[in-house]
Amino acid sequence: KIILKAIEKGKNYHHVSVDTLEFLEAILEDTTLDGLFKRTNLNKTQALSIIRDENSHIATTSYQDISLSNKVQESFMRNANYIIRIIRRGFLYWTANRQGIIVE
Repeated sequence: KIILKAIEKGKNYHHVSVDTLEFLEAILEDTTLDGLFKRTNLNKTQALSIIRDENSHIATTSYQDISLSNKVQESFMRNANYIIRIIRRGFLYWTANRQGIIVE
C-alpha cells in the first residue's frame, strides 16, 4: 500500500524516480503508525510540511515512466534477501524437525 502510494506521489510530483522522501510522505499520511508517532512526539503536520516542501524542490520531468531510485532498489533487495534467508531457515528447521533431527 505504501509502495504504491509513494510511486503515485512521485508521478504526481513529476519526479524522475521515487526516493525516500516520497516514501516518508506516504508513511506519514497513512494512519497505521500514528501510535508510534504519538509516542515519539512526532509532529506529523510539521513533518509532512517539511517533506512536501523538499519534494517540491526536486528536479522534475514530463516523462511519466517513473523508477525507484538506486537507494530504494538496494533497500528492497536487502530486505527481500533477508526475508528469503528467514524463510529458508524456517523451512530447514521444519524439515529437520519432521525428520526427527530436532527434538523439542
